Amino acid sequence: WLMVTILSCYVLSDVYLIYAEAKIGNAGSTTDASAIDAFYKVRNRAVSTYERPTSISFEDVWKERRLELALEGDRWYDYVRRYYFDPDATIAELNAQKRNEYYGLNALYETWYNKGSYDGPWNLNSDVRYNDDPGKHQNVQMSSFTIPFPTEDATMNPHLLEAPQHVDISQFTY
Repeated sequence: WLMVTILSCYVLSDVYLIYAEAKIGNAGSTTDASAIDAFYKVRNRAVSTYERPTSISFEDVWKERRLELALEGDRWYDYVRRYYFDPDATIAELNAQKRNEYYGLNALYETWYNKGSYDGPWNLNSDVRYNDDPGKHQNVQMSSFTIPFPTEDATMNPHLLEAPQHVDISQFTY
């Protein structure tokens, strides 16, 4: 992904999940065997007891992308892509995320680190709490999904600042 190389590099599970998402399209779910197979390959690799479903929904693929590609650093692009067809749900999900701090976790982590392993429940005492400061919640808006044109580009081509025009690509032949 973020390697410095001239070679294109893809994570196979990402390709499978993009394929499943594309097969679902605007339908919300699909029973297409190839889409289910692509989804199943990813899910079954992570959970070997997972049984092949008879249908998959967009939410299934959305959740699987979050879990499978958690540390790839590209989740933002998933949100931007989703925003184009479901802006309200995308904004609501991002605004509902709690990205603040927990207090009092040091003692919990210290115990785990010093023992070298952990064999009990993660007991959180009253000292461990989430800072639920409403002023620190997300404020994602429609403008969060667009990047302004550089001033130099807008100066050289003022048409970039005009409203986009609808183009029916079905009128073109190839």
